[in-house]
Amino acid sequence: MTSTATESRIQHLTGLRDSTWFTSRAECRGVDESTGVAVTADVTGWVLEIDVPEISPSLRTGEGLESALRAALSAAMDIHRLDNAAQRTLTDEERARAQDHLAGRAQVRAPRVPRPAPLTIPTSPVQAVRHHADERLSRRWQGRSRDGEIEVLMSLSAGLEEMRADPAFLTTTDAETLRYALREAFRDAETAYERGQA
Repeated sequence: MTSTATESRIQHLTGLRDSTWFTSRAECRGVDESTGVAVTADVTGWVLEIDVPEISPSLRTGEGLESALRAALSAAMDIHRLDNAAQRTLTDEERARAQDHLAGRAQVRAPRVPRPAPLTIPTSPVQAVRHHADERLSRRWQGRSRDGEIEVLMSLSAGLEEMRADPAFLTTTDAETLRYALREAFRDAETAYERGQA
């Protein structure tokens, strides 16, 4: 079952992505093969759970940690896309039309496009059309671990935008403490998102 925050993000993103992107609402787990960092993400790319089995040397830098998180998130989203593809099915009508095309009984015909009206030079001042961007898509939500060692910046359209880590913390931490700090930061971002939606 998806959370209220996830459902809210899905509702906002449905206009940007094809509706079939959210056929599957299952959480997906992805693993960065080089470090073992694993994340469980919702269908919008927001981190729900994280696991750091051990601290490899590459996780001792902010760039290495961010790279591992992005690789694990990418793997989770790949699994989501595969799950979506497996669940999407054609209707009987779509299946019959596809079989007709494959068998050569039907051809794809380009739709008729009406001839455009000729261009004319305006005789009076022209007002530019005003467009309003959906401000929710440009908003960012920051999350911090309790002591501020890890900070994440999340967005509606991209999921993880940025991740910052205190270098002193990374050089001395163990896997369990790093996992807790990452969880706190991602949960704090989720809480900030929920507060902003209320």
